[in-house]
Amino acid sequence: PAVLLGLFLYLIDLGWLQSRVVFYVFQTRDLQRALELLHGHIPLYGPEMTGGGNLPGPFYYFILAAFLWVQPVWQAAWYGMVLLAGVGAVAAVYFFRAHALTIAALLWIPFFVDSPHAQHLFAVFINPSYLFCFVILLLICAALASAAENAQTRARAFLAASVITALAIQIHLSAIFLYLAMLFMQWKARRLELPQLSKRTVVTGLALFFVPIAPYLIWNLLQRFGLELGVPGAFTGNPESVWPTYAYLIKGLQGTNMANVGRVMVKETLKVVPWTLPLLLVAMAGEK
Repeated sequence: PAVLLGLFLYLIDLGWLQSRVVFYVFQTRDLQRALELLHGHIPLYGPEMTGGGNLPGPFYYFILAAFLWVQPVWQAAWYGMVLLAGVGAVAAVYFFRAHALTIAALLWIPFFVDSPHAQHLFAVFINPSYLFCFVILLLICAALASAAENAQTRARAFLAASVITALAIQIHLSAIFLYLAMLFMQWKARRLELPQLSKRTVVTGLALFFVPIAPYLIWNLLQRFGLELGVPGAFTGNPESVWPTYAYLIKGLQGTNMANVGRVMVKETLKVVPWTLPLLLVAMAGEK
């Protein structure tokens, strides 16, 4: 694992990436809350969402606080973000190797590091940048829950996915779609010709999903009765908080040439096609 992690860190070019870091006001806010957490001021909610409300739990702040405990500077949190992504990358390599996907295992880390999406999120340095490890683990769990031969392995993978999802959506809500996809595959398992989990496993998984977000649900309920628990939040999800948030977002987009943004994104993505496509074809041929 150490060698693979070292390879990941070598290929990712830490100095070049850090020179491109964009520091948003949102991350300043989150780092401050994480520092406050280290002093015992514990929020029961996550970062504010576009449109009002908060992410359902403070797990993201605990991640930041863990890295800031090592050294209370933003660089510690940034290196921690890269380290988490590296752990996810190594986990994927071991998953591929365990299933005799040798070529995929060899190509995975270079493909991941060279991804324009990954490089963008490392440079942007906001809460979605910390999702890589959890998304990779969710994808592994989804594969095992849907295709593992052993019924116990499938059940354990679904239960693990339930907990991982509940933690991941406290970093960014987009992680919920992977879990919804797993539920959909179980719902249509017969039509998709997939092994079906027992109803008991699915119900247990859904119950586990709500355990990590229970403190947030309690906090949010008390907020609606005017009661405070933990550190007060800026938004409570009330309708009146929606329009000011959208107005701020629209203001930020004013004057932005979205057509140019689109061209840049396409251009950066196409840069990797000349060499990744042949490698991908070789990998597919090798696995057959």
